[in-house]
Amino acid sequence: MSLVFEQVTVMFLLMLAGAGAYRVHLISDEGSRQLTQLLLYLCNPALMISSLALPFDVQLFKQGALAAGVSVIVVLAALISARLMFPGGQGVEQFGVAFCNAGFIGIPLVSQLLGEGCLFYLTIYLTVMPLFVWTVGLTLITGDAAGIRWRKIFGNPAMIAFLIGFALFLLPVPIPSALGQTLSFLSACNTPLGMIVLGVFLAQCPIREIFANRKSYAVSFGRLVVAPLASLALLSLLPASLTEMKLTIYIAGCTPVGVLLAMLSQKAGKDCRYGATLVCLSTLLSLFSLPPMIGLALRLWT
Repeated sequence: MSLVFEQVTVMFLLMLAGAGAYRVHLISDEGSRQLTQLLLYLCNPALMISSLALPFDVQLFKQGALAAGVSVIVVLAALISARLMFPGGQGVEQFGVAFCNAGFIGIPLVSQLLGEGCLFYLTIYLTVMPLFVWTVGLTLITGDAAGIRWRKIFGNPAMIAFLIGFALFLLPVPIPSALGQTLSFLSACNTPLGMIVLGVFLAQCPIREIFANRKSYAVSFGRLVVAPLASLALLSLLPASLTEMKLTIYIAGCTPVGVLLAMLSQKAGKDCRYGATLVCLSTLLSLFSLPPMIGLALRLWT
């Protein structure tokens, strides 16, 4: 529990550094967009590729397939929680509860708490979730299933990185040392850059807007407490031999509202500021929810 609190504190301090850098104009609006692109298209994919590019092993292949099934269960649990909490046409709120920021926050949390080896399972989760985001999630925001673009589903950075990493996993050819080191250096940028970018996002949101909307608290509660508890109940049915896998995917599912909510809302012509405030508020509240939620799983499963 103390280790979880320590890691969340480190994340908060890195976010504070990002917010401070934005406030004193060390990072501009354009700079934050460029850092986001760097993370999404270079650092995150590098980590996913390096996590998958392991020597082929039949048992590991089976574990990956099982992790994909477990990931689907966790995403479906979050979607059902979202539908029960916000029935009817509250698509933005449902998206906020259902889809989390597993890339920016899940990667540093899992790597620091469980070790780099568990990033293999997280990579599987980060491949499964976009399939739902760009289908069910996009429909929730637009209200139109015809808006689904399959090119977006299979052309996003996470899916491309998965395909490259999976190909390297299957091929009996080791990664050259220079390429391996390059991937390692890029992968190491995920934690500091991800937290700094989130800090910038927080600094860009007007403080009054973040805390003024009561419904934002309900969405945050659903994302940070209800959806994780639903996942915890389902994952507890799996055997103890899968503890590392369960913890990895559970921790990813405990993270705050995904930043794609604001981005997709903007693309769909919706109120992107509301989406941004949901991301910001849930991110702030996650600093208090993550230690007890992760601690609960550790107490039950270890």
